[in-house]
Amino acid sequence: WERVQHTLNAALDTTELSRLDSVIGYAASRGMKVLLDMHNYDRYNGNLVGSTSVPYSAFTDVWQKLADHFKTSTAIYAYGLMNEPHDTGGTWPTAAQAGVNGVRASDTTHWITLCGDSWASASSWPTSNPNLASVTDSSGKIIYEAHCYFANSNNDQYGTYDAEGAYPDKGIVKVSPFVYWLRQHNARGLVGEYGVPGNDS
Repeated sequence: WERVQHTLNAALDTTELSRLDSVIGYAASRGMKVLLDMHNYDRYNGNLVGSTSVPYSAFTDVWQKLADHFKTSTAIYAYGLMNEPHDTGGTWPTAAQAGVNGVRASDTTHWITLCGDSWASASSWPTSNPNLASVTDSSGKIIYEAHCYFANSNNDQYGTYDAEGAYPDKGIVKVSPFVYWLRQHNARGLVGEYGVPGNDS
């Protein structure tokens, strides 16, 4: 966010937009789709969205401007409002709604992906996101995004399969709370990040 908008509510940086346009153009030329993802953990310069330093209106502003720039792109599959929000104290649904409102002020066509609080953890999704289904989209095109790492710590710091207590259905068990939540709310979902030990023979 800081790279594409150096000051809250300011114009977007044309150099950064040009870089994004180039990558999205490469994808378009190959028939690929892009999920344009803001990788900020629900923060701007370390300050939580919804704080006095970063009001919700600033999140609406940046997404209105981004969506306006990319609204005609056929290579954009979805706008990823925010990667892995965490430690928000329950404010993430309000911030998410502000982002959705910003997108829809400019673009009513593309999908929006919505990560959950607590680093988007699939295994803790229902308890970390009790009110996220309250976010509304006038276009009805929200996809909830969870992340599922094989490690017991729910991140990418792995031991061996044995050290992590491997068993055949471990991945299924870890992602099931997210799947059940989606069914409960008749919602769409995707697992946007996942990982397993990569150096265990």
